[in-house]
Amino acid sequence: MYPRALVSRTSPTSSVLRPRLRGVADIYAAALAVPAVVALVAYAREGAATLSALVYGVSLVVLLVGSAVYHLPGWPLRTALWLRKLDHANIYLLIAGTATPLALALDGPASVWLLSAMWLAAGLGIIKTFAWPHAPRKLSAALYVLMGCFTLPTAPALRAAADEVFLLFAAGGLLYVLGAVIYALRWPNPAPLVFGYHELFHVFVFSAALVHYLAIWALVV
Repeated sequence: MYPRALVSRTSPTSSVLRPRLRGVADIYAAALAVPAVVALVAYAREGAATLSALVYGVSLVVLLVGSAVYHLPGWPLRTALWLRKLDHANIYLLIAGTATPLALALDGPASVWLLSAMWLAAGLGIIKTFAWPHAPRKLSAALYVLMGCFTLPTAPALRAAADEVFLLFAAGGLLYVLGAVIYALRWPNPAPLVFGYHELFHVFVFSAALVHYLAIWALVV
């Protein structure tokens, strides 16, 4: 079974009963991400490829470790609220971090536009998270998807350069969108006391992150 600390309890930031598997996948994802990122940076080509791999890798590890820490049970309310803000802010960080290797692989104005737009949007999203922590979840989900759509104008150039990378980015983006829909609607909610909509949302997020990791590996190695 699972450690006592992972058994159901009420969330410190709401009155909803905590599913038994809340945060379990986060711990495994964070543990796998660290060596995966080290390998990515170590094998990346020199120059911009290494830099972009490092930016992406740091954003991925920060999100996954932050999520794993936040979803551990037992935090005092004040601490849990701050960890939740960081958890949500890190999503914007990862979106921009994931786009960075793509932007640096492009040429000319497309590279500058994508890099500038993504990191400006990430900064604004992080400010929004701390200034308006109780924003409607549908709004937050829509902002995540909208930010991801900034990559669409670069799709033809990416497909021309590397068709397999384009397909992996597209597949990962679709998984992220499906996860955002589940998060916004809180549905489906298969087993609320064990594995609810939030756990399903995280499965889609982690699956998307894996697909994008493979895309970035193909792009920078």
